[in-house]
Amino acid sequence: MADQSPHLSLPLIAPAQAQKHVSYNEAITRLDAIVQLSAQNIAPAPPEEVQGGLRLIIATNPDAGGAFENHPNHIAIYGSSQSPSGNSTENSSGWSFIAPQIGWRCYVEDLAQLYIFNGEIWDAATGNTEPQESAPRFGINAAADDFNRLNVRAAASLLDHEGGGHQLKLNKASAADTASLLFQSSYNGHAEMGLTGTHDFHIKTSPDGTNFHDSLIIDALNGAVDFPNGLETGRILPSVDDSGGAGFHYGVPNILATYLSRGSLSLVQNRLLFAAFYVDRPTEIHGGTLAQFSAGSDADKIIRTGIFKLGQPNGNSWDIGERVIDFGSVPADQTGHRSFDLQTPVTLEKGWYASAVGTNASGVSCRYARISQPGQFQIIPHGSGTETDIRYAGPSGYMYSIGAVAEIKNGFSAQWPLNPVIDVPITTAYGYLFFIPKWKPW
Repeated sequence: MADQSPHLSLPLIAPAQAQKHVSYNEAITRLDAIVQLSAQNIAPAPPEEVQGGLRLIIATNPDAGGAFENHPNHIAIYGSSQSPSGNSTENSSGWSFIAPQIGWRCYVEDLAQLYIFNGEIWDAATGNTEPQESAPRFGINAAADDFNRLNVRAAASLLDHEGGGHQLKLNKASAADTASLLFQSSYNGHAEMGLTGTHDFHIKTSPDGTNFHDSLIIDALNGAVDFPNGLETGRILPSVDDSGGAGFHYGVPNILATYLSRGSLSLVQNRLLFAAFYVDRPTEIHGGTLAQFSAGSDADKIIRTGIFKLGQPNGNSWDIGERVIDFGSVPADQTGHRSFDLQTPVTLEKGWYASAVGTNASGVSCRYARISQPGQFQIIPHGSGTETDIRYAGPSGYMYSIGAVAEIKNGFSAQWPLNPVIDVPITTAYGYLFFIPKWKPW
């Protein structure tokens, strides 16, 4: 016959046992200590002043050398007359100790908090005498902490309606704070959406959990949508259309720059053609291609290409800004794709640019791509003085500069010297690319 109960280790009275009252009283004392269990506090050592019946939870790491040293997580009762039996012990200091079992609950009075023993530690379950109304931390299948006060470990979570709609609200104190959803992998954030530092709505991504890049920003004031790093949509010049190549994009890095058609254009000797294009994100350029349709008649003549910043409207024409890249030159007496590559790639920041193509040979023609590009055709002043009117236009489809003999032969100047350049009259609202940029894939 067992001499104690299986769960609370209460002493059992044996048949014909002498002094049965000892076992009985020990069982009653033990029940008095652990039924409706509460403790004054969680402590690593006994307090200086104690009274009979004081109960404490001993800390997981009790003070070495003290009365609690060998009893981590035990319930300590002062002034008990229990004898050593079952899972309770008593020492000469007047403290008795009861080892808890998994699932025991104890209300800690000084902390105003309910704790549950999980087999290793006493874990806070709620922090209020009315936990159904307010709980400062709550964990479901996981431990909550002071930062992540709600922690749910599960395959899925459902927030359901109650006969109508359902809103999940994230509220922040001020515009400079954050109210967002953060998506993590191995506890590193890689995507975030919400109000991050402003009242505008942001969607951003990160390769490493530290450096985030805005993909989309919606203005809180007017609802306007901005793509700070652009969108890759495939709506660029297809690689099969005269200027193709594997591993790189050819064309214009713009969300709605749409390839329409292609054709051939004769290059006038010693004249430089400019074609405006827009870059909608910082983009790394590696070179480009010119599709030469007919060759020049002189063996010593060249074709030169480059990129400039686009300047401002100047009367009926446009200014060309500072030089960005001079790709150099190739002989003009050959047909086919003429490649211009950079030893060191250059990043073009978001904004307007103008590609430049010119030859000092006669008889040269090249292929061009005709595109439609947003922002290309804005409402701008046209003309000057009393002749000024409003025109639906932006940078022209293409422009040319007369008398660029030295620039074509010797290299482009750091600042274009011949402004304004001359508009080529066109009746269609399209842009033209004679030099097709070669971009690193996004």
